[in-house]
Amino acid sequence: MNLLQEIFNNEVFPAIGCTEPISCAYVTAAAVEQLNGAVEEIGITVDSGTFKNGAAVTVPNSGGMTGNIIASALGAVIAKSELRLEILKEVTPAILKKAQKLIKDGGYKIPMRRR
Repeated sequence: MNLLQEIFNNEVFPAIGCTEPISCAYVTAAAVEQLNGAVEEIGITVDSGTFKNGAAVTVPNSGGMTGNIIASALGAVIAKSELRLEILKEVTPAILKKAQKLIKDGGYKIPMRRR
């Protein structure tokens, strides 16, 4: 196998929707998998490009919601990092409701910050 093909096989993955919010969902899912209890709050630091590009895009399966915050809340509820950038294909109405509740109940005590 040539080097370029090997790189593609290990570094390129399918994604559902815009990659900035999905990356927030993915990283949050990976973090939640390491917890021994329920998620109480989420704080994410992203670079300015991810912040800007993810702020206004519609998140797949979110009922038209936009941005990195709902994406990361969905990732926290789904908590299946093995889905990588296709994690949001798992969103159901029940998962969306739990994610919205996490946000509403103050699950973002540390606001999403640009770095």
